[in-house]
Amino acid sequence: MAQSWAAVSEVGAGWIAKSEHEIFNINNYMPKKPLDVDVVWANLKNDDDGKISLSVHEANRVVEKIERVTKVLKYESKPKDLIMQEVKRLVEVE
Repeated sequence: MAQSWAAVSEVGAGWIAKSEHEIFNINNYMPKKPLDVDVVWANLKNDDDGKISLSVHEANRVVEKIERVTKVLKYESKPKDLIMQEVKRLVEVE
């Protein structure tokens, strides 16, 4: 991620705006400051074939983060079970 100009630009934009953010991590990359690395993040696995997978624990974190972002944006969140169904439709939950 640190090698990706687009990713670094997004982190910089959030840091300058001092906006709240959530961390979604891929393949055990370790986020660094200025991201809020003290909060628990969700780690997604992306294999060489482009298949994305999550443990059940990580999938629950993703659901919680989606709920939190939805509420911050002042939208009514879908129920957790519907969000989880959509996550399972998009990625493999192990």
